[in-house]
Amino acid sequence: MIPPDRRYELLTPNVIPKGFMDGKLACEKMIAALDLDPNLYRIGQSKIFFRAGVLAQLEEERDMKISDLIVNFQACCRGLIARRNYHKRLQQLNAIRIIQRNCAAYLKLRNWSWWRLYTKVKPLLEVTKHEDKLLEKENEIRHMKDAQARVQVEIGELEKKLQSMVNEKSDLEMQLQAESELASEAEEARMRLHTRKVELEDMIHELQMRLEEEVQSTATLTAEKKRLQEAVQDLEEQVEEEESQRQKLQIEKSNLESKMKKVQEDSAVLEDSNAKLTKEKKMLEERLQEVTKSISEEEDKAKQLAKLKHKNEGTIVELEERLKKETEVGVLFFFPWFSCLSDILISQQQNILFLLFLISPHILSVSGKVF
Repeated sequence: MIPPDRRYELLTPNVIPKGFMDGKLACEKMIAALDLDPNLYRIGQSKIFFRAGVLAQLEEERDMKISDLIVNFQACCRGLIARRNYHKRLQQLNAIRIIQRNCAAYLKLRNWSWWRLYTKVKPLLEVTKHEDKLLEKENEIRHMKDAQARVQVEIGELEKKLQSMVNEKSDLEMQLQAESELASEAEEARMRLHTRKVELEDMIHELQMRLEEEVQSTATLTAEKKRLQEAVQDLEEQVEEEESQRQKLQIEKSNLESKMKKVQEDSAVLEDSNAKLTKEKKMLEERLQEVTKSISEEEDKAKQLAKLKHKNEGTIVELEERLKKETEVGVLFFFPWFSCLSDILISQQQNILFLLFLISPHILSVSGKVF
């Protein structure tokens, strides 16, 4: 697969300098040279992301550029072939003219007597030049021996240089191997650091999410605490109302009891009015039954209030356990709210116990009076 910085280098010629360059920096230079809208791409750590249609547009521009280059290359090739054919034709024409001229000259000279004499005497001149050729050959051999000696000396020097260069090459290979090992170790360290960075970013994101969850749970607990406070306040109001009704019933009961005592005292004296008093006694007994029934209803309400008290105490205990568990995780973040909520819960427990302390003697007194 061709890297993107090489695949689309045709679209931005002379932008990326020769030599090694980081791929991310090369992509940034190419994007800047293409004048793309910043909203159409995003550059990441190891990739570049395009919106839909941008990559297809780049591919189309690249294909057009490649088509133009191929057309220009074909034109250059055809021009070169045409020029070679033209020079070849010129050489052929010159050769034909030279051959024609030589043939015409030969036809003119072949019947000339001096030319015939020259052709017969020329082989005889070669015999006299044999000794001169031998001397020349000997001189050539001597010069060749001297050149061979010099060449052998140069070969020895070159062999020494070659050996030194081989030694230098081995040293450079060792240095290159050491540097490549160092580079691989540095790359591994960079990858480890990048992996650690990604892990730390994930941990930070997770901690932020947990913090948001803890804030939401704290808000939920605060709302629950407010709801419980309102419920306790409503219970206090109901207890006050029941207390007032109980006092009224107790006063009415005491009045009825005084009337019954008076009737009992008067019954001995007023025997004649026994029937009337009996009727009145029945009415009073019915009234007493109604009062007893209302007292039993008040006792039922008191029991219901006690049940609500136990339920609220259980809810408070659950909230305290939940707060303890959550404070073990986020005590550094929620310690002020935890202490404040604990004080509020303790105060609510004390209020409920105080209300029960106030209600219990009243319930006992009412039940004693009824029985």
